[in-house]
This record gives sequence, structure tokens and C-alpha cells, in this order.
Amino acid sequence: MKCTIQVQRINSNLLQVAVDVGRDSLYAYSELPLENNAVRALEEIIPNRNQPVLQFLDQLAAIAREHRFAGLCILCEPSGGFEQRLLRLARQAGRSAPHQQKRTGVVTQDAQPGRAASGSQN
Repeated sequence: MKCTIQVQRINSNLLQVAVDVGRDSLYAYSELPLENNAVRALEEIIPNRNQPVLQFLDQLAAIAREHRFAGLCILCEPSGGFEQRLLRLARQAGRSAPHQQKRTGVVTQDAQPGRAASGSQN
């Protein structure tokens, strides 16, 4: 049997944010490219509740605009359903229709409020 791995490309003009989701909190990590091939690491732990998540998404969108990214790409893996709040709020903030598959959730959101697209990767 021949087995190959194909990498799905994520738009490099999106600020990619990896989120480890727990029942009570979210741990988010991202890297911003700096001059001379350095990166600035962004790390944040936030409560997994509606208002803190929405505020965090707003902060990320502002950072994306400031660094001239076209938007956000939120990546997380299934965590017993605890990831649903993050993905739902990210979609609602961008007013997009939900689309998910079963493995890793990916939500992209334009840095401009009002538009988003969501999907998933296996």
C-alpha cells in the first residue's frame, strides 16, 4: 500500500494562532515575524467563557491589522467539545456560516470585522 502525506497550505497572510483548549481555559500561541528572521512569540491564557474569548479575538484581530495580516487563522484540535465555544464565537464574530469536519478545527477571520470563513483539516 502506498501512503503519502499532503500538506494543506494555510494562507501565509493570516496570523496563525494555535489554541490548546481546556474545559476552563484556553492557551493560545502565535508568532509574529520580525526583522532579521526573528519572531515575537505571543502567549496568552484566557478563561473559556464567552466575554473573555470575544475580547481575545478582538485583540488578535487588532494585532493582525497592525502587522498587516489579512486576518486570523485559529487552529485547535477536538477537546471533548470544549473547543466548540471558541470556534462558534470566532465564526460569529466574523458572521460566517459554520462548516466543520471531525478532526482539527480551523477558523479564519478577516482582520476587517464582518467577514470570516471556517473549515477544518484532517
